[in-house]
Amino acid sequence: MTSFRFKPAAVLAALALAGLTATTSSLASQASGTRAPTVTTGRARLSSATATSVTLTGTINGHEQSFEYYFQYGATDLYGSQTPTVKVTEDTHVEKISASASHVLAGYHYRLVAINSAGEKREGRDRTILPAKVKRTKQKKLAFDLPHSFQPTVVGAAFVFDGSLTGTGNGAREVVLQESPYPYSAGFTDVGAPVLTSATGAFSFRLPSLRSSTRFRAVMLGPPELISDTLTQLVEVRVTLKVHASKLVKGLVRLYGTVSPTATGAHVFFQLEQAPKPHSLKAEKPQKESKVQARQEKEKPPTFVTKFGTVVKRATRSFSHFSLVVKVKSAGNYRAFVQMPVGPLASGESQTVALKTAKKKRKHSGLHAGEEEK
Repeated sequence: MTSFRFKPAAVLAALALAGLTATTSSLASQASGTRAPTVTTGRARLSSATATSVTLTGTINGHEQSFEYYFQYGATDLYGSQTPTVKVTEDTHVEKISASASHVLAGYHYRLVAINSAGEKREGRDRTILPAKVKRTKQKKLAFDLPHSFQPTVVGAAFVFDGSLTGTGNGAREVVLQESPYPYSAGFTDVGAPVLTSATGAFSFRLPSLRSSTRFRAVMLGPPELISDTLTQLVEVRVTLKVHASKLVKGLVRLYGTVSPTATGAHVFFQLEQAPKPHSLKAEKPQKESKVQARQEKEKPPTFVTKFGTVVKRATRSFSHFSLVVKVKSAGNYRAFVQMPVGPLASGESQTVALKTAKKKRKHSGLHAGEEEK
């Protein structure tokens, strides 16, 4: 019986005549009993917007054959650069592949290439390098953050209006201060020139002299224009208080002082300071520092109780005066509180002075208790 031996060329010719096609590598695989590697090009993304290097990834199924691989990359799908060739000598199935490529930008092309021990070459599909992920921050609406109120200002003293602008893009914004003096019927007008907020949105306006109670508001110049809530700043009269004690009678004193500007006929109340009641000394569970601080902030300031009274008398065009002779029965710190009618100036109080009680009576004091100075 005659045997026939087909050469590869003869096989190719026979397949061509039969209308079939086959690649040389596939025929070589069939002849050698091997299988070409399966190559998948993975994703690659830049780590930041300024990064110029990236890690290229992919997978290779060697079908239990050793292989070598590399990545091709470049600005176009013609590539032009490649990573160093790496050999995998052990028989493998699926192998995760990675390599570093430098001097690249988002949009550069790359693909994974593998060649097995039989010389069979496979390329993964072409892909492009993805740009870095952009962290999206939630846009916060611009808003004014102002104190609920300011401490009253003594007439003629400086006043500082400060606050902050919150929200996205609150830095380097133009803010202007506007005012409407008592009786608050006129429209708001600008006070000086605008200022720029700091990087954190803070701003401050300093008025060197405030003469009457005034309503203020802050306006962010647009676009968009933003207007704050209105704050009323009270301007109170300036009150002084002095004491002259009798050298003959203990506890007998003359309380006198001034009110400016003039406030003829206003009531003056001499008030004794009383300390707030202390907290209960009962054992309490330990509290967090924040709760203790909040409780301290809620503690009431000292209160004052009226002990004597008089009225303000005219002195000059710029100020008024008051005076009263009294016998002190309760020692402590006293202040003079001047109650003003509704108007451009609010009620005001003096600094406190220390008074002692009467311990011994003497005749010929020269002053009589409850007598006002003429």
